Amino acid sequence: MTYRYLPNAFSAVALMSFLYSCEYRPLNMDYYDGCSIWVAVDWSSFTQEQPTGMSVYCYPKDGPGQEPYIYRSNTTSGVMVRLPVGHYDLLVFNQSVDEFGSMHFEGMDKYMTATAVLEPLGDGHYDPEWLAIGTLEDLNVTLDDFNANRSITLSPRNVIYNVSVEIKVQGINNSEKISCKIDGMARKYNMADGGQSSSATHLLNSWGKERDKDNPANGVVFTSFHSFGLPDSFSSKPEDCILDVTFLLVDNKTGCRFSIPAGDRFVTDKEAQRMTLKVDEGIILPDVEREEGGFSAEVKDWEEEQQVDVPMN
Repeated sequence: MTYRYLPNAFSAVALMSFLYSCEYRPLNMDYYDGCSIWVAVDWSSFTQEQPTGMSVYCYPKDGPGQEPYIYRSNTTSGVMVRLPVGHYDLLVFNQSVDEFGSMHFEGMDKYMTATAVLEPLGDGHYDPEWLAIGTLEDLNVTLDDFNANRSITLSPRNVIYNVSVEIKVQGINNSEKISCKIDGMARKYNMADGGQSSSATHLLNSWGKERDKDNPANGVVFTSFHSFGLPDSFSSKPEDCILDVTFLLVDNKTGCRFSIPAGDRFVTDKEAQRMTLKVDEGIILPDVEREEGGFSAEVKDWEEEQQVDVPMN
């Protein structure tokens, strides 16, 4: 007699119940350590320089105290990131936090506190190097992204202002050298929301000179510098920003110092990241005898200094 084994009805039902209770997973999900996502970076809006490296920070939003996933690459077209399922805020910028000499970075462990801060320089602060930032908020990574070849694109933009300063001068022929500082500019830049805060002093010691064609005794002096712009607390009041400029005259001993309330003189083009500051009145240099033999005195050795407060507009 031949016997065949036939499972009883209870065993069959139990087996089917077990199979249907298991969640379907791809065969290689046992090796899951995150979803691979290609982060493409489009630098076409950043025309100030060609970046030689970049950093991508991926900040988890699900649960407190999680460290960001950080990727640094010399390939600036993009980088492959691996992220567990969840929600993320992304931040990309040129270079890395260790490659800037004019600034350092604070609060980089959290998206909303990531901040660039100007370094001190003598009695003022450095002008910032070019910095381009791109963000993407609330990226949702799901199991559907596993082996899905997903790609996203970030487009960093320059956040540094080029600030032009122009001062009309009567008696420009009496000017030998100019030293200047401007107070009240932003020292900190929040990389997530673009907020500007704190106060920086920029030192402006490199100036050009252009004389009037019709009256060469008068003309303008001009310079430019880089800045984070104006703090969020800036209210366009004249006293919010002070331009302090000193002219050493051609006798190499007389200094004329002008304190100019400039907070209401800025013209800002946010799209082009340009600011212009013009002073058209109040700067008059006295006539002096030119010292023979050319310039030799240092600022600290000036024998006479005249202080002039330029009235507010």
